[in-house]
Amino acid sequence: MNRNHLNCETITVDQTAPIIISEASIQNTTSYKAVADEKFSSYSTDNGITWATIVPSTNFFINGLSVGTYRVKVKDQAGKISVESLIVKIEQTVPLITSSASRQMATSYTITTDEQIFRG
Repeated sequence: MNRNHLNCETITVDQTAPIIISEASIQNTTSYKAVADEKFSSYSTDNGITWATIVPSTNFFINGLSVGTYRVKVKDQAGKISVESLIVKIEQTVPLITSSASRQMATSYTITTDEQIFRG
């Protein structure tokens, strides 16, 4: 037995939960890019009820989402869960647009939609 040999290991203590820094949004695709301030190793789309494990990363595309609203959380490698959840809505319904314009020449029009429209 060699008493002069010491084994040294580095231990990192993680006491902070990751913070999701991507924004809540309405998407018309079936994927969403989750971004956090530190590497996360799993994510949840149901507010932490179920988890999917990924290769640790600070960003990850969550694919295969169907139409609906999701509450996204992330978990870091130490098991700390993001306090805030991010609300992501996947929608593929085309907004209905109506106009008050008549067949006559008009100088102004009123256009309304059945939902909010974002410029991209």
